[in-house]
Formats: sequence, structure tokens, C-alpha cells
Amino acid sequence: MDYLNEDQKQEIEDVFKIIDDNGSGSIDGKELAKGLRCLGLNPTNSDIKDLMNKYDRNNDDVLSLPEFAELYYGYTQKNSSVEEDLAEQFKKLDVDGNGYIDIEELRKVLSHGDEKLSDEEIQEVVNEFDTNGDGKITLEEFINGVLSKNS
Repeated sequence: MDYLNEDQKQEIEDVFKIIDDNGSGSIDGKELAKGLRCLGLNPTNSDIKDLMNKYDRNNDDVLSLPEFAELYYGYTQKNSSVEEDLAEQFKKLDVDGNGYIDIEELRKVLSHGDEKLSDEEIQEVVNEFDTNGDGKITLEEFINGVLSKNS
């Protein structure tokens, strides 16, 4: 865990303690699955098995704090990169730069190219991403909408 700063170490230790339901000082597959689901993820049993195989360095069927730190750090780094990429895409769609995407901006972007969307299809996109129903897609709604489609 030498590659982590103090804040990252503390965050990982806190998450580890929460996921370690029985306080054993290690995380088994069931605890990992439950912990990841609490973090808003939906891993399959196969995903959990793959993660355990990848990060359980000493093959004792549990993750120690250093093993979990590697998993957690790798995951958060991957996700922050994805979110940064999505924020860049959002900026391209937010043509007027006002912090949200409205139907007119989507119409401009989605009515060009080989596969033009109808007004009804564009409205469906807005409805799908606009979780608070204000007719606008914020950055948070955009990121959550895209990530939920990929999980």
C-alpha cells in the first residue's frame, strides 16, 4: 500500500472494515459480493470468483487488507477515468455550456449523421436520463445513466 497517500489508505481501511462483516480482518467472497452491491455495483458470482482469483495472492480464499487495497485502488482508478471520459463527452453535448443538456442540444447532435433519430426517439433519450423530470440532463444524470446501461 506504499503507492497510496494517507487519505487513500484511510478510505480503503474504512471501506474494508465496513465490508468485513464478521470483523475477522479479512474479506471472503460473500462479504466482497455484499460490499460491492452496497457500493451500487451488481457483480455476478462469476465476477466475484474472478476478483477473488485475481487479488487473493496467497490463495487462502479471503482478501487481506493489502489485497483488498489493490482491488479497490484499481477499481476506483478505472472508474475515475471512465467518469472523466464521460464528463468530456457531456461537454461536447452541452453545446451552450450551461451545465445541462436539453432536448434542443440533443436534437442538434442526434439529428445529423447516418442514423438520424426522430423527435420521439430524442425525447425518449431525455426521459431515460432525466431522473428528476425537469427536461434537462445534468452531468450527474448523464454519468449515472451511461454507467447504469453498462452494468
